[in-house]
Amino acid sequence: MEVSNMESAFNMLKGSLMKAANAAGATLDDLVEIPDKPEKIITMFPSAISVEQVNGNDNFLQNKSTDVFRQACSKLRLKILDLSRELEAKQRILSL
Repeated sequence: MEVSNMESAFNMLKGSLMKAANAAGATLDDLVEIPDKPEKIITMFPSAISVEQVNGNDNFLQNKSTDVFRQACSKLRLKILDLSRELEAKQRILSL
């Protein structure tokens, strides 16, 4: 059975997240629900999508409200990261 690029990337991502959770003294399942199928994870991590591939897709139509929403989400993520810098190391790991 051939493993697609998407499945390979999904397995690498899940493995990295499991290692990060273990380093924080937790299990991945305790921290976040990751779908079993890679095609269902795209909605969880939109920033991991290749912009070049999306923009090169003739069937993709982006509307302004989606763009504004994603920009606001990016700003929120940055604000959360800024706030986490002030936490103690253990709290920072768990919060991130």
